[in-house]
Amino acid sequence: MDHILRQPAQPGPGAMKRIRSWMLDLSIAKAVPDEGAGAALDLGCGYGAERLRALGSRLARGVGVDYSVSDEAKRTPGLRFIEDSIESALPGLAPEQFDLILCVAQLERSADPAAVLRQCHGLLAEGGRLLVDVPSWRSKLLLEFSVFGLGIRPTHEFDEIRRYYDQRALWTMLVDAGFRPSRVSIRHRGFGTRLLALSEK
Repeated sequence: MDHILRQPAQPGPGAMKRIRSWMLDLSIAKAVPDEGAGAALDLGCGYGAERLRALGSRLARGVGVDYSVSDEAKRTPGLRFIEDSIESALPGLAPEQFDLILCVAQLERSADPAAVLRQCHGLLAEGGRLLVDVPSWRSKLLLEFSVFGLGIRPTHEFDEIRRYYDQRALWTMLVDAGFRPSRVSIRHRGFGTRLLALSEK
């Protein structure tokens, strides 16, 4: 677990955001089996692919999907990247090959999140885990206030989010995607602004 965890930030500007990020890292680390994950897929891995790179030796191999990935990340041994949208990349991947799939802050931007979840289920090997992180309705209120009330965040950040979730809706989508109800766990994080779901195939 040490490979992915960073120390929580000291109080100061942006400290709460960094603490929330550290707590997410902790959840991701816990999602990786103690013996490690053979293969992981990170949907929306980010330009620097920090999550995949931080997992380090706990992965046999990793695949990241995003529109653009840094050359430094591409040089990381054991990792490969698909520079495309999630919706375009998923159909080209072989089924039942991943032990862990990460979908962090991506489902809310998808035009067809149900299809994304179904495809993720098909890509997981038996016993594989899908970790999904999405905004709750409380997050919408805070984002609205930041954008339109305080003017400290740009409007496009509000416009690019198509959906907000509650536990019931997210649970139903995961079960409809093929996950057994007994293997779906959902909890709030980030002071109730995010939902974190861990589902096992």
